[in-house]
Amino acid sequence: MKNVQMRINPELYAKFKLVDGESNNERMSKLLDDSTEKYELIELVNYHKEKEEQWLPAYKEKKREARTLASALTVSIAVSVACVGYVCVINGWLS
Repeated sequence: MKNVQMRINPELYAKFKLVDGESNNERMSKLLDDSTEKYELIELVNYHKEKEEQWLPAYKEKKREARTLASALTVSIAVSVACVGYVCVINGWLS
């Protein structure tokens, strides 16, 4: 049987050894579990990005409508106050 050696990047091996575990199998299983959690988190973030892209235009449209309505309300109140003031002056209710 031939002895086979594998060349490993020393930096990666040092990072691998920093993982808590009694054996290499234990360390590798922890790394794989961590990778699975990160993959699930990435999938969740992508899902929320898709939802944001779906709802953002509708939100912007509603925000624009709200600003338009607020402006119209402000103008309406100002015109109403001016009209009431005018009627009061014409009728002599204000001195």
